[in-house]
Amino acid sequence: MITAPVVARVDARYAVGRVLFTICAAIMTLHLVAVTVRILLRPGGGGPADVLSLLNAAQERSLASWWTSALLVTCCLVAVAVARLAGAETRTGLAKRPWMVLAVVFALLSIDEVVSLHERGAKWTEAGARYLWRHLAMAVEEAAEMVGVVIVLLGVLSAVRVRRSDSHLTVAYEDDN
Repeated sequence: MITAPVVARVDARYAVGRVLFTICAAIMTLHLVAVTVRILLRPGGGGPADVLSLLNAAQERSLASWWTSALLVTCCLVAVAVARLAGAETRTGLAKRPWMVLAVVFALLSIDEVVSLHERGAKWTEAGARYLWRHLAMAVEEAAEMVGVVIVLLGVLSAVRVRRSDSHLTVAYEDDN
């Protein structure tokens, strides 16, 4: 049986997670609106088409890809911070290695998101797919990617304890093993 600690509603991670998931939901709602408008109105070039492309999660350089990249960079930076804390607060310093590996993985995923490798690959393999199904698949992929990154970010933050006493804020690594 696997048990997980109960996160109190006063825990800052609860509020952070709620905000991040709300932003993900808003971005995916904008995606659905953009795809629906594009299907129904079929706007030509210019401003409206550019805005719809920015909101369409299946497009390169969209709001969804920017947000996911920002989340990945944040995960990378948090993992580096946790690695530093783990190295400083454990005897051998071995606890920081997995966090640094995780930081590198997040950095590479963020680079992939910025240069749009997986979107380009989807265009090459789904070239014969109908517009709606291709965009539906891309929307599911982007939504899963965003939500997955938020979950991992909250998991990384679970190794950090923030305490406030008087006017001091203390950030520490806490290994619950």
